[in-house]
Amino acid sequence: MRRALLIVLLLTVAAPFASGQTGQGVVILMGESGAEADLVADLGEVLVTALLQKSNNRYRFLGKEGVVAELKQRRTESGQVCIESNDCIRAYAQEKELVLMVYGKVGKAAYGYWLIITKIGLTGIPDEIQKMKVEGGVTKLIEDVEAAADWLLGPDKTWLEVSVDQNGALLFLDGNEIGAVAAAPMQVAPGKHTVRLTKEGYADSLTEVHCDQGTLCKVEATMAVAGTDTVPIPPVVEPPQRKKTKAWKALGWVFTGLTAASLGSSIYFTVMMNDDVKRYDDLLGKECTLGDKGNECPWSEKKFNNLPEVRSIKDDGKTHSTWATISWIGTGVAGAAALTFFLVDAFVPAPVDHTTAFRRFQPVVHPGFTGMTFNLDF
Repeated sequence: MRRALLIVLLLTVAAPFASGQTGQGVVILMGESGAEADLVADLGEVLVTALLQKSNNRYRFLGKEGVVAELKQRRTESGQVCIESNDCIRAYAQEKELVLMVYGKVGKAAYGYWLIITKIGLTGIPDEIQKMKVEGGVTKLIEDVEAAADWLLGPDKTWLEVSVDQNGALLFLDGNEIGAVAAAPMQVAPGKHTVRLTKEGYADSLTEVHCDQGTLCKVEATMAVAGTDTVPIPPVVEPPQRKKTKAWKALGWVFTGLTAASLGSSIYFTVMMNDDVKRYDDLLGKECTLGDKGNECPWSEKKFNNLPEVRSIKDDGKTHSTWATISWIGTGVAGAAALTFFLVDAFVPAPVDHTTAFRRFQPVVHPGFTGMTFNLDF
């Protein structure tokens, strides 16, 4: 029975590592234009369920109510409620180290319903928005919400932002005329691109840039007056910001698992030691029961301890004592290592991203034992 309980404990500890979760996500769906609160709540659950099923449980979603309550308490610099600002929601998601942030609205319309779902850009890329008109009843609305999960789980798009020091410049991308340079980024395919800028009276500006999947590439160009010897300074293409490495946190979770496994082993061997003591006491009581002679025992201490059954009990007790001591020491060492790695992860800053104000401290609870011994000598 105890072995079965130990196996269950170890499987429980190992479950989070076997699930393959890559990070936390949040889905917020708000109702407007007369949409019933119960319907909106059900649609939110439908979307979360679809995301879990279609991603093979890759995410762990935080509760909507708690996140919404926290966002409503925050304000932007202009005094706007945070949940009404995508930039404020994005800052919150980066602060919590989320990997998926979905914000949507649903409302009634004359033809049925309307649905707007926004995938908040968390790596410097713009937000992606999908707007839908749902002509039909609730069944069609549920189908469209489930279908949105495929879009949300798809790869992040790649974007290119071009700026130039001359107004009215004409943009050519990979030889194709795009038009006047716009402030908003444009979607491009991942890979190498050629950006050419032309304007009457100025020399053309030519730049090559490589854009990785799911990043925002930037080209900052300068144009020299035609006929001068001025050589334009090549634009600096900023590399995409990289997220903080997860190596310390990963090591912390590994040692957390080792701590839990050691704790389960310690409990098991300690219980077995207690059984050895009880077996010894039961045998001693049985062999020394003499009725009218009171507490006298026909066995000397040496002869009693040399009985085969007693020697077997003592050998088991010493073995269990040794392994219990090793397990308790392992629990303390692994727990201290896990706590150290979590502290390092909490206070070591990311190499590029300076937007995160603080890192959450995730405590690890472990026994404070440094060792335990048990003596079966009588």
